[in-house]
Amino acid sequence: MIIDPVGRISSTSTIHPDSPATAGCGILGRCGINKPNMKTLFLFIPHYFFSSDLLHTDYIKLLSQKYKVVVFSPVFTASDPKNYYQSENITYIPWQELRPKFWSFFTKTLRLSMIREFDNLEYFKLRRLMKINLNWQRKLLRSISWFIPRILLTSDFFTKIEYLLTPNSKIFL
Repeated sequence: MIIDPVGRISSTSTIHPDSPATAGCGILGRCGINKPNMKTLFLFIPHYFFSSDLLHTDYIKLLSQKYKVVVFSPVFTASDPKNYYQSENITYIPWQELRPKFWSFFTKTLRLSMIREFDNLEYFKLRRLMKINLNWQRKLLRSISWFIPRILLTSDFFTKIEYLLTPNSKIFL
């Protein structure tokens, strides 16, 4: 099973044995995981600020009890994976986000300004009240969003757009 940064899940994708994703994983890209009856979960952590939440809590431990986990993150280029929870079911692989400008634009500009699904949450009310991170682009898009039906501007809708606009990574072909 693969979960990519867009949220797509695929159980049929495989990693090519010669790809960068399997570097250091041994013969046939098995990544040192020898439990044949466990499913493999590919966890992509695209940003440094997600790393602590996922890798320094019990979340990664629980995942490794149920799955073979292959973690891709840019944090492993700056710090040694040995600083994180170790298990025979976990493999850490350094990975850089593909198309970072696209993801930055989609996440910081489009999603924050146009998704109205979470407008009722106190966090977003406070952001608007304090005018946090409201540049001219976000203000313009927010104004445009009021003319589009609220039911369309959901996180699922933007995930589908991202899915259509971004091709699969070549290392998984």
